[in-house]
Amino acid sequence: MVERTEATEKWYSVKASEIANAFRSRTGLSSQSDMLTWLASHRTTMTAASWRLYRAALGYEFEKRGFSEMAREIRALGTEQCLPAKSSHKARRKQKKLPIKDHRRINEVLMSSRSRYAEIIGLMLEASRLTGLRPIEWAHCYVDDSNPAAPTLIVQNAKVTNGRSHGPYRKLRLDNLTRNERRTVRTMAKKGYEHRDHWEHTFKQARKTLGRITHKLWPRRKKKPSLYTSRHQFAADAKAANLSQVEIAALMGHADVKTASQHYGRTTAGTRGGTGFRIDPDPGDIQSVLDMIGAKTTPEPDQSVSWNNRPDPDGLDLG
Repeated sequence: MVERTEATEKWYSVKASEIANAFRSRTGLSSQSDMLTWLASHRTTMTAASWRLYRAALGYEFEKRGFSEMAREIRALGTEQCLPAKSSHKARRKQKKLPIKDHRRINEVLMSSRSRYAEIIGLMLEASRLTGLRPIEWAHCYVDDSNPAAPTLIVQNAKVTNGRSHGPYRKLRLDNLTRNERRTVRTMAKKGYEHRDHWEHTFKQARKTLGRITHKLWPRRKKKPSLYTSRHQFAADAKAANLSQVEIAALMGHADVKTASQHYGRTTAGTRGGTGFRIDPDPGDIQSVLDMIGAKTTPEPDQSVSWNNRPDPDGLDLG
């Protein structure tokens, strides 16, 4: 499980107290149900990125103070009603599909490249296309061979600490992949493990190298493939294979079944007929997603916003 830094936890506590203070001073109310209603309305005044920070802070603080159900309800408030963000120049350049012809052209350049990062770029693009892993997750995964007939990739979900994942880990069955494809996934997992202590540096250099390659290949193209594009292609292939939203969420480590449909590659970008998709979701991960869906609609007794187990960072008494 990814650990938060002490500074992050302190910031979460301060921010949560500021939000609770604003709620009580502006509404004169104090119950948790009233706070949820206010938050649901207030998120329409901020961008999705800002709301995710607020949500993470409140979820952390309520969970820490013993209000697990309240934390779960807050984390269930999505970003669909938030203000549209002004997309950055960097975001506008991201490509959300990786056509076979583009992938082949990149591989041709990588094969003749002298860059020390050429191998890991090629492995990551292919392995992530097959499994849907985020780049950071390659530093925190391994292949479980306890059942030789069904090798399984065990992945530590990157978004678990801010409530955006269905659990701390997910399992991806690899038995439907070809031998060469399984070898690619194994090799990439091994590379990730070898680079885990300096993964940020490795990823940064690999990203820059790929950026130079794609710029030379398609200088006039506005959107170019990145190391994250393979994950988008995985989602597109899953949609083309007619997997359900729950199955896709389980495979991609999402807590919200709408995430892939709203933010990832489109069905039309998927391999025709779904023939490029051969990863099965783990039944336990599917159940975790279903449990999170159920948690969004589970009623709880009304409680007041009372965090009186210790003084709040900004001096506000919420008890």
